[in-house]
Order: sequence, then structure tokens, then C-alpha cells
Amino acid sequence: MNEYKYRELDLAEQIYRHGFQTNHLPSELRLLALYLKTVQDLRPRQVRERLEEFLRRQMPDYSPEKYYPLVNRALRQTASKDSRLIQIEEVPVWQEELDYIRKVPLTAEDGASLPEDYNCRKLLFAFLVEMRLVQTACRTNSLPLYFKGDKKRYQELKKTAKIPESVSLHETLIHLLDRAGLVKILFNGMIRLCFLEELEKLSQNADQAFPALRIRNLSACGWYFDYLNDRPRIRLCSACRQPFRPRSNRQIYCCEACAKDAGREAGRLRIRKYRERKAA
Repeated sequence: MNEYKYRELDLAEQIYRHGFQTNHLPSELRLLALYLKTVQDLRPRQVRERLEEFLRRQMPDYSPEKYYPLVNRALRQTASKDSRLIQIEEVPVWQEELDYIRKVPLTAEDGASLPEDYNCRKLLFAFLVEMRLVQTACRTNSLPLYFKGDKKRYQELKKTAKIPESVSLHETLIHLLDRAGLVKILFNGMIRLCFLEELEKLSQNADQAFPALRIRNLSACGWYFDYLNDRPRIRLCSACRQPFRPRSNRQIYCCEACAKDAGREAGRLRIRKYRERKAA
């Protein structure tokens, strides 16, 4: 999953402060226009002027005639009053949902047990998280029941779910879930997530005041499922307390940013203790 797929505000701020982040200029210009409109509270004419000024600084070959269509397109895409930057910090998962995914029978119609039990349940968990992201982004009251995508989107789902490369998503896991009646394979990459209908019924009677899990690393939801199920080589980051898979036994932080934050905090504590001793 793209790091900023559901955190457009973060990406828009990066573009505003540091310039274009990728080669996808139309998409990034749309985010910048939306940022200027909603965060900077600028009027359409002011947004156009800022975009032109931004392009003049960023693009060596800039000319008003050449980039006029690009600017116009960005302004059209952000003209609606409902246009907004998507910013999802975390996704809640409730205890009833976790219990259902852990315990739902994975058996065929004839009662035979199906293989790949753990990876199938892990994929169900990834589908739940993905559909909750879509639900939050689209501001709907219920979980979408259909997942549709091309090869790239399914690869992103597999990567997010942390399914082993040796396990086939379509030929194995989705086929097994279809045999178990938990999903239904349709056409052109579309599947119906039948198990979400049962989860919707459970959530209606559940106490949803306190979620059992808050997923903040949206690109690695599979590690949360691994941590809950005590899988080996999964630990919590000492800084952000999010699960990750360390590259060595000595690694205690999930990323360089967390290591730097922890180092700065340790430095502040050392200075504070030094000043307290000196004052005493």
C-alpha cells in the first residue's frame, strides 16, 4: 500500500513545503490545490495563482500555456464543496470481529477441513481492515461488501496482509475462502466478502466504546494479526508500540524515525536529570 494512500493531508503538506514528491504531477497538483483550498482557506482565484507560482518554482520548463491544462484540471477536480483531503490516522477493530475471524469454521460444503487455515484467517483480517478504510474514506455507515481490483491492488493487499510470497492469493487462499462460503468469486477481479455480513450483524449488538485494536501502520496490518496470535519474530516497537518484524534480534525500533524520536527523548531525560542534580 502506498504510504500516503489514506493520508493525503500528510502528503499535501510535504508537497507544499518541499515540492513534488513523485512523478505523478496531476495527482499531486490536485492534492496541493485541495490543501490550499481547505487548509489555507484560499479562494479559487488565489488557489490558481499559488499553483502557477508553485509550478514556476518547481518546473524548469514552465510556461503558462504548457501547464494551463494541468492547473485547470486540478481546479475542476477540487471545485466541489464536498472535496476534502483523506486523513485516516488509525483503524479500529472490535473484539467481536477478532473472535469471529479466529473461530469461524474453515470447512468445505462436504465438511472437510481446508488447508492454509492461518493464512486464510489473516486474509480475512486484511479484507476487514481494507473495507473499513474504504468505509471511513467514503464516510458510509456500513462496510462495503465488494472488493474489486486489478493485479496491482491484489498484490498490495497481499503485501499489506503480510502473506508469504510462496502462498498464492487467488489460486489458494481466495479459492479456499470461496469453498468455505466466506467470500464469493464473481468476475473481472471482483469478489463478494460474504463474511462481512455476519460481522455487521455482530457489530450491531456489540459495545463499540473501546476497540480491541487500533491499527496505525496501515501498510502492515498483517503484523497486528501475527502479534495477537503470538507468531514468532513479531515484537512491539519500543517507541510507537506498534508491531513489526525486526531484521535482527537487537532491533527494538520499527523505523529510523522512531529511533531518532527515542534518542531525542533520552537526551531530554539526561539533561533534565543533570539539571535536577545540579539544582540539588
